[in-house]
Amino acid sequence: MTTKLPAIFDRTAFAPLMDNSIGFDSFFDRIFDDFLPAANSVSYPPYNIRKDGTDRVIEIALAGFKEEELELSVSNNILTVTGEKIETRTNAQIVNDAVDTATQMIPEEMKEAADQVSSMVPAEAKEAAEQVANAMPEYIYKGIANRKFSRQFKLAENAEVTGATFIDGMLNITVSVSEPEETVKKIAINGE
Repeated sequence: MTTKLPAIFDRTAFAPLMDNSIGFDSFFDRIFDDFLPAANSVSYPPYNIRKDGTDRVIEIALAGFKEEELELSVSNNILTVTGEKIETRTNAQIVNDAVDTATQMIPEEMKEAADQVSSMVPAEAKEAAEQVANAMPEYIYKGIANRKFSRQFKLAENAEVTGATFIDGMLNITVSVSEPEETVKKIAINGE
């Protein structure tokens, strides 16, 4: 479902200002893209940005993710954080899948012999397989999102990512912001 923004927030309402502004295109783009996001914008994963002295820290809540499932990159002043769960299968799942596949491949006339072979498996091996299978949690409700994501942050030209930590499901990215250098460019006037 997309919601139309009121006319006051429409880009065309600012056309006269945009037509007369040289070099402010990115300013207007940021107003419309960052401060007035579309109604169906992505909100996962949730994040905070806090001030820490002269630094800024982006805090991203990533419950259920491991450090090796996350990736940070910076390109053209855009910080990109991506995450994808690595699906792991337990030994019990692998064994159960193999047994199911093998059972389906056995011809009907040989099923009785297969049952006899199965009865020869030691009780200790059956117990060990059952313990591994029982160690897997059985979810009644699963509300913690573990989906693949990609979140981007626009960095100012005077900002640099200086570090990141991942503790207790919180990814903290430190961004150092330096004072921009003031440059004055003198332009010569050519007369006739």
